[in-house]
Amino acid sequence: MSERRPGLRRRSVVLLAVIAAVALTASMVLARTHVIRPDATPAPASGRPPLVLQGELTRRVPWADVGTTGSYDGREDPDNRHEELRALYRGEPLYQLVGLVDDDDPSTFNVAEAERGYGIELVATDGYTWMVDSRTIVGRDDWVIAKLKDGQPLPEWEGPYRFVGPDFIGFRAGQSVRTLERVRLLPGRVEGQTPQ
Repeated sequence: MSERRPGLRRRSVVLLAVIAAVALTASMVLARTHVIRPDATPAPASGRPPLVLQGELTRRVPWADVGTTGSYDGREDPDNRHEELRALYRGEPLYQLVGLVDDDDPSTFNVAEAERGYGIELVATDGYTWMVDSRTIVGRDDWVIAKLKDGQPLPEWEGPYRFVGPDFIGFRAGQSVRTLERVRLLPGRVEGQTPQ
């Protein structure tokens, strides 16, 4: 019996070493392909620039990584009087993107801080800006930073991203920011610049 145990131990050690090597290799591959480093500038997917988020942290989110869990359907909105907004927009809710940079925990949206109030500046490629009060975005899945229109990337005149939602139609359509490139969090409250 004593002759079999050293061979069994040797095989066990070899098997454990192989498992460890496979696990290490897999974790290195995952880390290289799935981590967004705040200081890195990833190559834009499909030639689309990243969305820049600035707050407590700064992130450059590649176009491909901006989610599509939020939507605004301008075709179904009875108050929508603008032909260009008569489409299904898909993107990520504004509060989820703000949650990536609103404090030192990018995995959550800081509701308490948002309810205290700070400004959210939406900046377009042509320099146009619009301010949103953080107190108005809490729980708003329908205020969306869209990247798709009717299932396709936004056209160049409208994208790479567009801020849309049901409150940004009719006479307030100017608040629907097209050619959006940057979302910046600013300390202090913003009064009277966001629809109720």
